[in-house]
Amino acid sequence: MMMRLPTSTSRSALGVWWFLVVLLPCSFGFLPYRNYNGSFRSYQYYASQEVSTTTITAATTATASEYATERNMFHDYDKPILLIGSSSSPENNELNQLANGFLQEHFPTASVVVPYNGDLLLEEIHSRSYAWPNIVLVDFATLDTAKVQDAKETVQRLYQDAGLLSIYVNVQHQASAELEDSVLVPYSDYELCIASQDDSEHIQWELTRLVARARLAPAIPGSTSGINTAHLTMGQHTFFLSLSFPEIAQVQPYVNQMCKDVDAMEYRADLLDCRDSRFDLLHGMQLLRHYCRPHLLRNPALPFSGSAILEDVMPIVYTVRTQHQAGTYPDDVEQGIPKMFELLHWGLRGGVEVL
Repeated sequence: MMMRLPTSTSRSALGVWWFLVVLLPCSFGFLPYRNYNGSFRSYQYYASQEVSTTTITAATTATASEYATERNMFHDYDKPILLIGSSSSPENNELNQLANGFLQEHFPTASVVVPYNGDLLLEEIHSRSYAWPNIVLVDFATLDTAKVQDAKETVQRLYQDAGLLSIYVNVQHQASAELEDSVLVPYSDYELCIASQDDSEHIQWELTRLVARARLAPAIPGSTSGINTAHLTMGQHTFFLSLSFPEIAQVQPYVNQMCKDVDAMEYRADLLDCRDSRFDLLHGMQLLRHYCRPHLLRNPALPFSGSAILEDVMPIVYTVRTQHQAGTYPDDVEQGIPKMFELLHWGLRGGVEVL
């Protein structure tokens, strides 16, 4: 769908719009499309026009030399996975259950290690004696107060010095704001959210999806070779559905019909009531994928490890449209734009396919 800026838009606002729509997505390799042809499909069975479908065309002109493969630092990853967070209680032990369930399903001979001795673990990682696909688990809910500071320093070293793929397992309302701000968010690449009512099978699936997404070969827009290209994963003419519900739970009654003729879902973060909550926004994306999984018909497979693939992943087009982009998010330079970039970063933490 083509969008025309209002004639009153200032030159500075135009520059911001160009950066957000064109340069930012390209810099992350998440813009596999160039031409928006404005075609629409109507779905009379959707509730009161809550959703619209837009067709988009894959880009074909970008060259491989314009995109450095260093963007994706995990595509040839051979180190352990780092899971960090705080379980609701030592008895519930959500992080340990998630880690062991993941390994039992995919890598039954691998193990979970708790880094009681950070120096020794770093030596084992450096010497490759402890490598992929083992898991290093740091659950702050299981630690005595005297050991918390050492654990914080160990997480920092594993993330910064050892370069581990780090995933923050965010159990709702458990980690303190101080722990999140000082350790869990800055020393993690992705974030997986767990609420009390969540299906444990889907949470484990989400962990698998995040790891698979992280280990994809770097995307090269315009390329027709490799496993991570728009040519193979989306096709030349791809339809996505733009959601306009204020709450993702409202999607569930219509999701069966919505999935029949689309290849991706646009997650309009600016339209959601929960847009200022990182947990709720990321958890909403997980709910959307959960709702879609049983009904997918046209979605590509996501390679995981070896010959394993995920065939029930609905790609998400993560969008934060500002008021000058036919959206609702504030775009004042002092507060709106910095906060918008924060929301975009949240989308990356959730492992979105298109930003």
